[in-house]
Amino acid sequence: MGLSFPPQCHLLLDCTLYNCGKHRTKKSTIEAGFLELCSQRNQETVNHPGGRPSIPTQPAPDVPLTDGCRTATLPEDRAVGQCPQAIISLIQGPACGGGFSLALASDIRIAAESAKMNAAYIKAGLTACDMACSYLLPRLVGLSVASELMMTGRFINAERALRVNLVSEVMAEAELEASADSLIGELLATSPMGLRLTKDGLNMSVDAGSLEAAMALEDRQQSLVAMTRDAGEAVTAFLEKRKPVWQDR
Repeated sequence: MGLSFPPQCHLLLDCTLYNCGKHRTKKSTIEAGFLELCSQRNQETVNHPGGRPSIPTQPAPDVPLTDGCRTATLPEDRAVGQCPQAIISLIQGPACGGGFSLALASDIRIAAESAKMNAAYIKAGLTACDMACSYLLPRLVGLSVASELMMTGRFINAERALRVNLVSEVMAEAELEASADSLIGELLATSPMGLRLTKDGLNMSVDAGSLEAAMALEDRQQSLVAMTRDAGEAVTAFLEKRKPVWQDR
């Protein structure tokens, strides 16, 4: 069974669940839950922008990702990066090891004041380089801070995470979901293809070999979007002073 991605929606991951934090949810449940979110639950948000998909409580078997040309079973951190939807992580309490890596792989991270994160693998006698942590963390905070966190396994709290650009915002825990809802509304107001290709372009440009390579990718994607009906709808809606009605065409 392959994942079926709706054209535009959001996924919310509570990364503290992944590593058996205060909610004490099993890792396997969250792995299955993430994959099921991608394949089934997020369609609710497309139809009901005010709604929110919830993480399933029952484990499910591994689900392969497919793009129509090839099929492969991906770990969660790679699945987050490769699925076309914008991924928002809400972090509250401890996010350790796998939970930390899921947060790193997300597109946007919002932390509660109680949040703290660490690359816990090294504390268990392992290398801290696991689940793409060694790839993602230096790109977010720089090599020096990444080396400190990964070589020691020390926790980084919400205040410092904001200071080093690891998270976008720090909120009181009671305001966390409201902040996410506001952000989700802005994401859903964009054209579906424009949002998908923006995420794709960001992920590819981070590792682009040159400025010219990044700009060539931008030109290609902009040309693709400019030929869609939604691009014409955006102009018409602007002139008519109304919100656009996207068709993902």
